[in-house]
Amino acid sequence: MIFAPGFGEREQRRRDALTRQERWLAQQQDELRPELRLAADVRRRLRAVAGRAGISPEQGRAQFAEHARMNDDGMVRVDPFLPR
Repeated sequence: MIFAPGFGEREQRRRDALTRQERWLAQQQDELRPELRLAADVRRRLRAVAGRAGISPEQGRAQFAEHARMNDDGMVRVDPFLPR
């Protein structure tokens, strides 16, 4: 079989990309990544609180998530806390 010039390089890049993707997928399966979905009014309130505390909305959401707890009945609650 005759291959075009550069075929070996492209094939190697493809194999390297597949290897990186497989490694990334394996890492994603090993990590527990919580997802936080909030209603628009809750997001606005959190953004306002973060602004008053002098932190970014992302930092505010991260702190909010740090304080979130799940009750025995599966409901999520957040105890009162002061953003830092």
